[in-house]
Amino acid sequence: ATVYDTNPQIATDGAGATVYVWERVDTAPGTPIHRIFTARSLNGGRTISPPAPLFPGVEPGNDTDPAIATDGKGKWA
Repeated sequence: ATVYDTNPQIATDGAGATVYVWERVDTAPGTPIHRIFTARSLNGGRTISPPAPLFPGVEPGNDTDPAIATDGKGKWA
């Protein structure tokens, strides 16, 4: 099986917080599995959290085309 990341998106609030999202594709035998992963930095990118599934309790499937946005005041979508 091959695992690769694609469709990266980045948003920053201008105060040092940055959120990264991307699609991870696992081409295991059978139907490819698509999941959205995320990581964040609270110090302008000097350190970044370990990657984690955006929806860890949901069975992986066909999650594609991630997007991220912020209002610059602490709200993220």
